[in-house]
Amino acid sequence: MGNSTSHMDHIDEINNALSLCEERKQCLKLALKRRSKLADAQWNYNLCHQDVADTIKWFVQEQRETRQDYRVDQAEDNDEDREASMPSPTFDVNIENFDQGDGQTIRISEFFKALKDVEKQFRNAYESGKEVSTKLEKNLVENKFASQPLKLIRSLTRSRSRVGCSTFVESETMGSTVAELSRWEEKLYEQLKTKKAETRRLPHEDSESKNQRHSQGSEKLLNVDFIVAEKGADNSSNEITKLRDQQLLPKLAEQLDGLMRNWKEMSEFHETQRKIMSQVKESPNCPLLCDQVHQKATETLKAQLHNWCACFASYISLQTAYIKYLYCWISKNNPPKLLGDNNGDWLACLKNLKTKTKVVTSEMKKFRKHVVALLAQQRKEHDQKMKVNKLENRVKHREQMISQYESSEAGMTSHDEKFSSNATEIYTQLIKYLPKIPMDTQR
Repeated sequence: MGNSTSHMDHIDEINNALSLCEERKQCLKLALKRRSKLADAQWNYNLCHQDVADTIKWFVQEQRETRQDYRVDQAEDNDEDREASMPSPTFDVNIENFDQGDGQTIRISEFFKALKDVEKQFRNAYESGKEVSTKLEKNLVENKFASQPLKLIRSLTRSRSRVGCSTFVESETMGSTVAELSRWEEKLYEQLKTKKAETRRLPHEDSESKNQRHSQGSEKLLNVDFIVAEKGADNSSNEITKLRDQQLLPKLAEQLDGLMRNWKEMSEFHETQRKIMSQVKESPNCPLLCDQVHQKATETLKAQLHNWCACFASYISLQTAYIKYLYCWISKNNPPKLLGDNNGDWLACLKNLKTKTKVVTSEMKKFRKHVVALLAQQRKEHDQKMKVNKLENRVKHREQMISQYESSEAGMTSHDEKFSSNATEIYTQLIKYLPKIPMDTQR
């Protein structure tokens, strides 16, 4: 009876090890997928900084150039007619100065300069993000393993026959390290399945062997390394530990450090932008031009902000997922000393990061709504401007008609005057030449 119980307990131990190995395999599989998606998401998010910078540059350039053209046109009009003092209700802004109405003058050029400084910070953020793209090995792992999917497997197979040599392949990238770990976990899983089948065929152990084996287990969740060592499959477990301690953890620390430094720089960039805009927040009382080209610039800015918000949310989500699955795999191994503060709660930190992400995306969406409102106002003002232009054309046409009427009337009255004068002279002559009748005849 005791031997039967011992045998079943042994099989249960292997089943627990298989279950744990399956969980670890799944964690690595998900981490590898998220790593690839994370690299793409970071690249897209970083490109957003450059796209937003380009859009701001275009927005400012169109506003400034049109105002300069308008200023030149106004100067020419003033030269032609100094008495024309009624400016357009939309374009009564000097490129250099703008009167708020309370006596305070705002230099519009300073407002545009502030936007140019904001643009510069977005470009700095783009340059900073390039280093993170390098850390995340954008496109390196996909290209390597897409073209050589069997190379690593053959290396693992050959390494089993080498005696006295390190059996894991030197991984060049974080992605290749995770992929190699995944293959070793798969190999270990198959070994455990084989050992389980062999155990079913072994004779039942006696009670003494059972007690001896159970005295070696220290936790309810039996360590996979203990089971593998007991059944002669400790080689795979040792290779997994080497990969973890010598490659995975150092590279993970390097990636986390790269992300930390990038977010620190991003914080400085955005702080500079906040200070810049806080200094000119009273300036936007100046009217923005509303022609179709200016609406197009605002429309592009709206689209870029939407894309920026979406890429930011995706980037952070994949960051947390990638780190979470790596932590999941690490936590299901023997806690390594290289991990540092093993008592720290990674998941709580990631949850906190995700919560703060919602606040940022909410503010991004709010800002985009203001841009949408600005675009609607530009369209409204453009329609009003078109109506004003039509009215101005009608007034000009009416003035032209009145001018033609006045000219025609002046010409007509001039000729009438001359005709009347000539007629007066003619009739004077007629009276002068009229024959005189003697007085006696009249009686």
